[in-house]
Amino acid sequence: DNAAISFMKDNQLDKTMAILDEAQKKFGNSPSIAMKKSNLFVIQKKEKKAIETLENSIKEYPYHTELYPELILLLEKNNLIAKAKEYEINLAKYDQGHPFLQKNISQSNQNTPSIETVQQQIINSDINLDQKIKLIIPILQNYVESKDPNLKIELTNFGKSILNQYPNDAKSYALQGDIYFHSSEYELAKESYITAISKTNVPYSVFENLLYTTHQLESWNTQEQFATKALDYYPNQSYPFYMLAEAQYHLESYDDAILNSNQVILMIRNNPSRKSEAYTLYGKILSAKKDPKAAEIWNKSIESEASPSAIIEHHLYQLSIGNTTHQNDFEKAINSKDITSFTKNISLAKQYYANNKYQDAIELLKKNIEVKEFQRPSYYILLAQNLLKIENKTEAKKYLQQALLLSESKTKIQKWISELN
Repeated sequence: DNAAISFMKDNQLDKTMAILDEAQKKFGNSPSIAMKKSNLFVIQKKEKKAIETLENSIKEYPYHTELYPELILLLEKNNLIAKAKEYEINLAKYDQGHPFLQKNISQSNQNTPSIETVQQQIINSDINLDQKIKLIIPILQNYVESKDPNLKIELTNFGKSILNQYPNDAKSYALQGDIYFHSSEYELAKESYITAISKTNVPYSVFENLLYTTHQLESWNTQEQFATKALDYYPNQSYPFYMLAEAQYHLESYDDAILNSNQVILMIRNNPSRKSEAYTLYGKILSAKKDPKAAEIWNKSIESEASPSAIIEHHLYQLSIGNTTHQNDFEKAINSKDITSFTKNISLAKQYYANNKYQDAIELLKKNIEVKEFQRPSYYILLAQNLLKIENKTEAKKYLQQALLLSESKTKIQKWISELN
């Protein structure tokens, strides 16, 4: 890195690029390397290469928000406005308060067409589907940043209007899926994305968003199906392998899950943060199999640059084997801005359960039971497990029935309910 900077100062661009290429071979397309290479490509007037370099790095390091502003500006400069807006939406998803977004909100509002204009243009038969979608994207971006409920209503209406006009076009369903996705209506988003995929080959982002929705909904059968399908079209992407392994873990296909989690680890070996999450999943699979290698893999999950979710899961694993020495790390991770309310609550409840504090877990879980985000099979199942520990079978059965309604994998829950009768 220092050598590259020295050559750059001396205006020896070829030597600088050669050093960065060698660094990339050793460390992967890390954000630091990608941004330096991008700057060099811009100096050499190779802006398409600069864009490609940053995009490839974002695929491996989607949470590294420092990559997005430079890429967005390059895309706008090259008149790739729709693509730039997509990355702005993704940046807002990972860090809604990012300074780049804050600086651009007022400018974005100025450049965004009025709702009335879009309403008129959407029904204009002289404008094609792609042009109509481009009109909607800035409004969708504004909604992601502001969460204005009025914008949500308008976007939903726009999506329905587009679908009525172009009922056989996959883009109509992908747009509708994006609108539902960014308003956290994951069941509707899932249905729209699946329909889009059924009609034609779709961009990778459609699969990526679909797999995120299946994860949120704990739709493990669907997740396995479409992670497999995604890999038919995009075999070099690590995310579908991860989501496939996760689904197989929950479906108790442990041998297949091990194969795919190892594939993820191989593919992201130069990305410490994502590697920690891959080792976490691998550890959970081995623990479920009662494999003695599990302890070694769990330790690898927190070796370096561990993500907050990896630290949380590692702590819960340690509790399961009677070790409470990681409490401070757990408390710091649980309050990270990267941790969702759902993960925070269910992880705290799991900690209560492991410490035999069943009543505390029940009170915490019931506190949020009416919140849509928390209405998932795993949440109801954990609540039922705690209720059974205090011998409240009647209420436990009620929540297991709620889990059964939401779950795609019903056999195990049905058996559990029948045992309580």
